[in-house]
Amino acid sequence: MSQHFTRGFDTLTEHGAGLLDTDEEHRPLAGYSLLPRLAHGPVGHKETVAWVNAAGRRGLKINPAPLFGGTEDSWKALHPGRPGIRVNLSVPHADLVHTLGLLRHATMSLSGIGEQPSRKARHLTC
Repeated sequence: MSQHFTRGFDTLTEHGAGLLDTDEEHRPLAGYSLLPRLAHGPVGHKETVAWVNAAGRRGLKINPAPLFGGTEDSWKALHPGRPGIRVNLSVPHADLVHTLGLLRHATMSLSGIGEQPSRKARHLTC
């Protein structure tokens, strides 16, 4: 299990560079889910939910940290700073790489760079 987790985090770090905050400082100590922040994107909880909604309208369904329950204040206390999106490291390597590609595409689209993702809904590993 620990080797699978290590490979998943290494995959996230390699393929998420410039997209998500995924350096060694953000490596979780236990579990397979983490909540990395978008490297460039919304700065507040409300902005993150709006960004996720816009990404969903372009075909990518993702889960921002504030949508997992609790109040905005509780999320700020647990995870200060910009909100993150949930990433599950237990999925197969190829699935994680594909999902990060979709997230990168959606990020570029929302910033006005690149092509529109397909209308077919995709899911960031939940």
